[in-house]
Amino acid sequence: MQKLLHTLSFTVTAFIGYCLLVLQSFPILHDFPEWMYQGWIFSKLISGSEAEIVRSFELVPYPVPNSISQFAMGLLNFAVSPVVAGKIWLGLYLAFAASLWFMVSRHKAVAYDGALNLLLTMLITLGPGFWNGYINYQLGLLFFALYIYLTLLCGIKSRLCLFFFSLLLFFSHAAVFAVFLIFNGLTIAFAADKRRWPELTALLPSVLLLVWYTVIKLTSGEAFAVQGMNIIQWIQYKAYTLAKQGPFHNFILHDGKSFLEDLNLFYQSGFAANFLVVLCIVLWFCCLAWALITGKLNNWYRFKESGSHWPVTLCVMAVLLAFFLGGQNSFGVVNPGERFLIVGLLLVLMLYRPPAVVAAGLTAVCAVFSIYLMVATLSLSGKSLESYSVAKSADTQDLQTYVGDIYANTRHKWFNHRLYIYADRGIELSREDPSLLPIDLATSIVNNR
Repeated sequence: MQKLLHTLSFTVTAFIGYCLLVLQSFPILHDFPEWMYQGWIFSKLISGSEAEIVRSFELVPYPVPNSISQFAMGLLNFAVSPVVAGKIWLGLYLAFAASLWFMVSRHKAVAYDGALNLLLTMLITLGPGFWNGYINYQLGLLFFALYIYLTLLCGIKSRLCLFFFSLLLFFSHAAVFAVFLIFNGLTIAFAADKRRWPELTALLPSVLLLVWYTVIKLTSGEAFAVQGMNIIQWIQYKAYTLAKQGPFHNFILHDGKSFLEDLNLFYQSGFAANFLVVLCIVLWFCCLAWALITGKLNNWYRFKESGSHWPVTLCVMAVLLAFFLGGQNSFGVVNPGERFLIVGLLLVLMLYRPPAVVAAGLTAVCAVFSIYLMVATLSLSGKSLESYSVAKSADTQDLQTYVGDIYANTRHKWFNHRLYIYADRGIELSREDPSLLPIDLATSIVNNR
């Protein structure tokens, strides 16, 4: 059975990669075409080859922790077309994820756990961040997971490793980088060898970059966007954020209708399945909390030989607190609490054993919806050049009106991914002479002039 689950994990990753990279003119993953477009703008700015682009855009004069993909795809643009650069980068992400989870799940402490491979594939690799096109954040999750694998599982600890991953994670995503800092601070605080404290100096350059970026955002007034919520709204918001991490995803098509518009029973089944995942995860956390109270948490920790569970446990507690306290927008990041939640979920999946009933429930739901996800992605084939009529920036209109326009043609408004919302970017990049469009996502290394 475990070998079959390993095979399913690889199959769903490879199949979805084939649908997005081969059967589509360009990958339709919500924000991803915008990042491809910004990578192309970045390549033109550093080459200075087109005066109109230089007049319209500029490189930001400060470090940005959401920029590794724009930088990488921009460099690839010197060798290949913008669309091919995007496909190469996304293909590398999928291959990296599949390889990493296979290595983690094959570790002797995990005992060839194909179920873990499938959970990591469906909830992390192909989770909501993937379909939302959050490629920088998704890579940040993989880099952090690789760091954990190398340090906890393989015992590789050095200042050079810490320095390298600190810069890598800073330029991937600030939320993952923040958890990385917490994790390393706690790891060294609980280390038996107190001479390891000087290792933290390897983090200094990346921390200074984060301080620089934070000061810029605070002084510009872009740090926080607060929307008041009463306690009922807050509970609904957090419950839905947790449920979004399930394996069921609803695609909004180029005409504004849901992929499952005429299959309401299946949509409702997916809706229920995601809340079943919530129930399983909450049960898992309750079991871990009880084990902590009774002093038996070490029995649930997968890698006891690598040291105490306390650095990981306290780190998970910290990210869960950040999830509960996180508002709707901070530093240009929508729903930052969700970013911390997913990192916490990653740590628990990798480092703690689940109760048998939880493992069975999560594995069964993920296996069923891996089939659905392959069918749904295949159905999008050849439609990437379709554009969504309301796929425009929300900056010029009231947000509630904008959201209302997006869902005007469908009754299915939950667990959705607006895959065609930046199709105009991809369509332009598919042409030999792309038209210039304004930058729409501000947390990047390029800006509109």
